[in-house]
Amino acid sequence: MKKILPLALALVLLGACGPKKETKTDDNKETLPSSLPILSQSDSSKESKRVKLAFPKGEGTSQQSQIIDYQGDQFLALTMEDLSPLTAELQEAVQQFGAEETQKMLNESFAQDEANKALRDLAGFSLTYEIVDNQLKRSSHYDFKKLNLEQAEAIPVLKSAGLKELVKLKPTDYIERQKQNGAIEVAD
Repeated sequence: MKKILPLALALVLLGACGPKKETKTDDNKETLPSSLPILSQSDSSKESKRVKLAFPKGEGTSQQSQIIDYQGDQFLALTMEDLSPLTAELQEAVQQFGAEETQKMLNESFAQDEANKALRDLAGFSLTYEIVDNQLKRSSHYDFKKLNLEQAEAIPVLKSAGLKELVKLKPTDYIERQKQNGAIEVAD
């Protein structure tokens, strides 16, 4: 009996704390509901998402990957990375000068190359080369919030990239196409 009394009292108290029906009295006073409504989750199409894809590496070829940032049906950014073995010329430079000095020379060479001037000056696009573990990592980054597609298409190297067609696709469709072509989604 002593155990039943506290249990009954707890049930009465819990019942009194439960949700109440909203009622109006004759004097037009509204009562507030006793519980708040559950807030709905934010629209998932408004959340920005990042997907990293890796493509299978063939024998003697480079390892390619892509990082796709998007929000709903709109691309925000696309980063394409290509990791390939160093050329014989770069291997020789690394042996002679070291990786750090060779990296500096590579950056200077890219900065002085007139053919790459249009790429360097294009807002919303960056191209970097980095020596990583006796390999050359080439990263192309497209920031679609800043990138002028007309200017990008005027540069021969980027014209073949098909950026205008890319942004017409839904990012999820693009990702699915890449997976159909052998890409695998990996942790970022």
